[in-house]
Amino acid sequence: MKPLIFGNTHWEERKRCFSFPMLEKDLTTEVLIVGGGMSGTLCAHVLTDAGYQDITVVEGRHVATGSSRANTGLLQVSSDTMLTEFIETLGEAPAKAFTPCVKKLWKHCMP
Repeated sequence: MKPLIFGNTHWEERKRCFSFPMLEKDLTTEVLIVGGGMSGTLCAHVLTDAGYQDITVVEGRHVATGSSRANTGLLQVSSDTMLTEFIETLGEAPAKAFTPCVKKLWKHCMP
């Protein structure tokens, strides 16, 4: 995989590392969020504010690294994945539902 960033980022310069224990057994949770980047952690925050208490965030590498470590903090209603790729992977109906769902969440989070 090609590196996403070069040089030092804001987070690296401030030595902000987030370390959490590795999942070592099966678990049951009310909400499972896959990905500990900006979107995943924001979802966990919003769901916590909405009253959910049993939320699990799983991350394959390290929380707040990869694209989230190097981004500008800009949240937008889009995806790095093209609609045609979503259609090939998920099917047409779920793929076309993605953007309206994100817009609805956006309006809820940023009134």
